Amino acid sequence: MTADAPKPDEIAPQTFYQRNRRLVIGSIMVILVIAFLVPTQLPQLMQDTNRELGTLAGKRLRARDIEESYRSWQALRNVVINANGQDIPLVNLAITPDAVRQIADDPVIWHLLREEARRDGPGASEQEVSNLLEGSQQQQLGQILVRHNDGRLVAISDLGSATAAAYRASVADLLAVVNRFQSLQTTTKVSRPIIDRYLAAEFQAVSARFAPVPAVDPATIPTPSEADILAHFKKYAEFAPDSVSRDNPFGFGYRIPNRIKFQSITIPFAPIRKAVRDSRGTESDPNDPTLPYEWVTEAAKYYQSNPNEFTVTPPAAETSTSPDATPATESPATATPVKKSFDEVRAELVNRLIDQAAVAQMRTIEQRLRNRHEADYLSWKTARDLAAASNPTSAASSPSNTTSTPTSTPTATTPDSAAPDAAPPASPSRASSLNVPFDSTEYLTALAQEIERQFKVNIRWTSHADRFYSADDISALEGIGRSVTMLNAGERTLPLPMASYAVDFFESFMPENVRDQLGTAALSPYELSMPMQSFLGEPDLHLFRIIDTDASHAPTEIPESARPTIIADLQRTTALDQARTKANQLLERARAAGSLDAISADAPAGLTGELPLSVRLGAPEALNIPEAARDPFVNRAMEALLDSSASAGIVAFDVPLADRAFVAQRISLTSEWISDQGLAQTRMQLASAVTRMLDDGQNPQAAAFEAQRAYFDLDAIRKRTNFIPRDN
Repeated sequence: MTADAPKPDEIAPQTFYQRNRRLVIGSIMVILVIAFLVPTQLPQLMQDTNRELGTLAGKRLRARDIEESYRSWQALRNVVINANGQDIPLVNLAITPDAVRQIADDPVIWHLLREEARRDGPGASEQEVSNLLEGSQQQQLGQILVRHNDGRLVAISDLGSATAAAYRASVADLLAVVNRFQSLQTTTKVSRPIIDRYLAAEFQAVSARFAPVPAVDPATIPTPSEADILAHFKKYAEFAPDSVSRDNPFGFGYRIPNRIKFQSITIPFAPIRKAVRDSRGTESDPNDPTLPYEWVTEAAKYYQSNPNEFTVTPPAAETSTSPDATPATESPATATPVKKSFDEVRAELVNRLIDQAAVAQMRTIEQRLRNRHEADYLSWKTARDLAAASNPTSAASSPSNTTSTPTSTPTATTPDSAAPDAAPPASPSRASSLNVPFDSTEYLTALAQEIERQFKVNIRWTSHADRFYSADDISALEGIGRSVTMLNAGERTLPLPMASYAVDFFESFMPENVRDQLGTAALSPYELSMPMQSFLGEPDLHLFRIIDTDASHAPTEIPESARPTIIADLQRTTALDQARTKANQLLERARAAGSLDAISADAPAGLTGELPLSVRLGAPEALNIPEAARDPFVNRAMEALLDSSASAGIVAFDVPLADRAFVAQRISLTSEWISDQGLAQTRMQLASAVTRMLDDGQNPQAAAFEAQRAYFDLDAIRKRTNFIPRDN
């Protein structure tokens, strides 16, 4: 059986996963991290209410003293935001993951934070709670619901008055803690006009007319010089593709992503189903000579043992709606359930039983294969770790390194070329029960052949060791590339695409804190994966193992494969520059005349009518802004149109991701969704974030995370509140 690794030119066009990989991975990681961080139960602290926990500001603190805070935290754990089909705990969006974990382990921490917020303010108003649960913030974040013990999600407003009040009080506690943190972060560096400008973009709606200026086809731009190509490459070599930022509005990036070489085994459904179907007895079904009659017998037994499964209720007779119809004097008789005959369900039931038996056989094969591989994996890993401990310098060449070298030639293998007597001598750390090195491409071939002999069914194995594969490369592969595994994450089961599992969940590619949180969900070198199932088509089972890796890095020179992309990116930049120049020329003419109508004859795409625009409404459909460019368009358009100094309200701006510039004229401006009190509170909370955004020398996201981490650090909380645990 020949290995079937596809050639690069055979790889299919972009899949949905390739186009939306960041969104897919982001959603999975958010849900997984939440699931692994938040325990299913809080400690049974309240069983001993007299237990002394320590001293708070010199006074003894007992378990009964924190009971209210304890109940508040328990309630908060059930409050979720339902956004884009995901249920995300509210606390995980408000405070750091470390703080969530610490509070779950020790409810005293929540009591300290809660009391500090109540004592030092500014607290949280009822209006803020309402805005979050029913008002403006809910429109931005998503619907906020409460998870019942039975798993149902309901709105707080649909609960009984006492229960709803308890949940609202818990949410108020959370807002008070967050507001306390935000108030300490407020600085005088940011002026009120700057804050007001950001608030205007968030909470105001504009109506405007637009004159789009599309960039010309980049292919019509002359090929840039070699010097320009090299300069452009060096500027963006460190960026990952699609890394859109203020300094990289196009999202250019030529960094080589994390890549792997791997092997896979496929347990195919169709041949196993045929083998199972043909394995029952020698007597044939008179209605189908190819079908063993034993399957019909089993179907009949199942039919007799499960009568309710085949009982249906006929639809009720239609009632006349004619105005002349005479009202019935008697209630119509209830329809009598009818049991389908065996002949009616015979074929369907036989096929169902065969399918179930085939799936069971596939699982048996998968378990046998896994048991054999796991035993060899543990032996290999133990020997490797012992060798590394006795000779630390060998760790650099360990297969766990993300840049390890394959132990065998990276070519697609075949059964004939992978015979055991052709394998190289195995060292103690590489030996296996199959007499070939465990960490070689030959091992999986030998394992697949053994399974074929045992079960007398053909399975497929493939070596993807011909080159390094990125996640996008993998997702384009037929079969295994389109497969998923089901991953348990707390109360949810998530489909994890193979490409993300193999690359994004590989342990050496993950940040240490994420790897620690995910535990066994992270994949190790040569470890056999969880079973993957085809997302579409036959329900084949796939297993794989990673044999070599290449960590993400910036290329030191222009890869030939990237050169056409770099040239196209440069041409795209030049094309937008030309559109920007054209827009500025039109801008001056429109401002001189005081109206966009003055440029209607020369506007490349004409003028639009009056269109509404706001953060909530998003980009107007009439402008046909590409999906990826809609948010940048809204941000740039709102910033420009809210400039009160713009002559006649006429502005020009460009949107690189949309490959367009615009001339626009503000027609009207309205406020929406927020009260004066909410506006004042939001102004205070924004001050810190805007300050960091204005600081070019500091990454705003990193600064914000670091400030939050420091505030919710356990030792920092204890020092601020003067709490001394009893154990100390």
